[in-house]
Amino acid sequence: MNSRHFHRICIIIGAFILISSYARLLPRFAFFSPLYYSLNTDLFLRYRHSLNELPDIIDKIVIIDIDESSLGKLNQRWPINRGFFAPFLKKISRPDSKPAVIGFDLIFSGKSDLPESDILFSGALKDTENVVIASYFDEKNRLIMPEALFSNAAKAVGFTNYPRDSGSVIRRAYPFSRLKSGRSHYSFTMEIIASLNKLDLEKMFYGQDGKSLRIPSFAKPPRSVNIPIDRKTNTARINYFAKFKDFNVIPFWEILSSKVPAEELKDKIVLIGNTIDMVHDIHPTPLGRMPGIAINANLLMSILSDRPLRETAKPINFFILSVIALIIGFTTYSLSNLKGLVLTLAVIVSAFYASVLCISKDIVFDFLGASFTAAASFIIITALKYLFIIIENAHLKKLATTDGLTGLYVFRYFEAKLNSEIKNAQKAKTELSLVIFDIDNFKKINDTYGHDAGNEVLKNTAALISRQCRKNDTVARFGGEEFVAILPSTNAKGANIYAEKIRKAIEEFDFPLQERTLKVTVSAGTASLLLLNKPTAEGLLKAADTALYEAKTSGKNKIVCGTIKS
Repeated sequence: MNSRHFHRICIIIGAFILISSYARLLPRFAFFSPLYYSLNTDLFLRYRHSLNELPDIIDKIVIIDIDESSLGKLNQRWPINRGFFAPFLKKISRPDSKPAVIGFDLIFSGKSDLPESDILFSGALKDTENVVIASYFDEKNRLIMPEALFSNAAKAVGFTNYPRDSGSVIRRAYPFSRLKSGRSHYSFTMEIIASLNKLDLEKMFYGQDGKSLRIPSFAKPPRSVNIPIDRKTNTARINYFAKFKDFNVIPFWEILSSKVPAEELKDKIVLIGNTIDMVHDIHPTPLGRMPGIAINANLLMSILSDRPLRETAKPINFFILSVIALIIGFTTYSLSNLKGLVLTLAVIVSAFYASVLCISKDIVFDFLGASFTAAASFIIITALKYLFIIIENAHLKKLATTDGLTGLYVFRYFEAKLNSEIKNAQKAKTELSLVIFDIDNFKKINDTYGHDAGNEVLKNTAALISRQCRKNDTVARFGGEEFVAILPSTNAKGANIYAEKIRKAIEEFDFPLQERTLKVTVSAGTASLLLLNKPTAEGLLKAADTALYEAKTSGKNKIVCGTIKS
């Protein structure tokens, strides 16, 4: 396998590791969690809202707002006298204005200071069909129900709590909650839907996939709606379509003043809530801050119009991100960095428009994942490219400076190194020595045992010389069967000791040769810089070479210290 194929395999493996890491870990990090929701959901819900894409069912929802103006008109402070709700219910429940369902997003817990007001209101609840009132779970997860007088009179009671994501943003809803008794208590929104559809919520069931809640829709003809449920948290995502101001909002006092035409309420879903600052029922959402009643209205719209918010299926999302990583990776690797950058930006822009298209179909596309994958792939592959270049250059440099057979430096590198070491020694006023080794009777080895045997002798000799070297020593192949070692900070005596150690190590070594071993000896000549009249590279080499010649001609397998003055 050549290096280019190996690099590509590394890119493929790295790309899948990158995607896997993102898919499993990135959304869980505290830092990325708000970014994940903001870029994948909130941004595109706001974009869709800017296009005024509101479902038709918004016309069936009317919000009655108990606002500051209503308190002023009625000369009331919060909490408003419950006695006002009795005439309110009678006015909107006339046959010509009777709503399909009425929902009070108000907590009628405890008795008021005016018992007769509670009695009037409870009587009106009994006389009015399809009225749902609210309960809630407190901080200790205790269910706080309305006063029994009201909960018994109303059609149903549902809780109004919502889970909060990072930044306290409400993006999800609990369809129901399991009580300690094992009984289910349903949300305010689900109870309204049940009242509309005459649905027994106790018979509500999960779909075959075990991940969705199936209920009849408000559409005609009736059909089943699958609400995707996260089984770990038992929550469903809220598909926000409208801000509070987008709904048909009528101040509470106008109903009591009979200023609202009957047809505005006829067969509508009427939700009663408040926008009074002191009640603190205003919450951050993907479309900005809005009162709880508007959050309920958005959830109602998404369910009743059969438009629940869904995420891209995980296998599909994984496949898309994998393709992005591989395309960006191979493009950046094979082509120029500029083309890789252009493609990366194109993928991010394409992911944005894909998210816009998906949100129009009520699907959340992983825009952050696509952008992160594209950018990270470009950065990582670009970095790997430069790393590969550095590695290859280092490999080429090694090939250019080392001998292919022995792994020692070549003579050209040795020459440059010797001149550098001489300058350093002269500057620091330290000694420098040189040793040249020559394998005795090497031609005879080649002629007797063949060149392969000769090559093995050369390799083993080079290895034995290298083992005796210090880190700052330089050993090179001088040519043929000769080797040379530069010994910084070493005088003539030290060079002689070094050379003798190597001579002895080679003499004692059994050189492997097919089914037998071979004994080999070397001769060596040493030279030291301070022994020369003209301390130059040429002078040092000449002195060592002359000493080597003397060693070879005087019997071989010995060391001669060069003392020739140049």
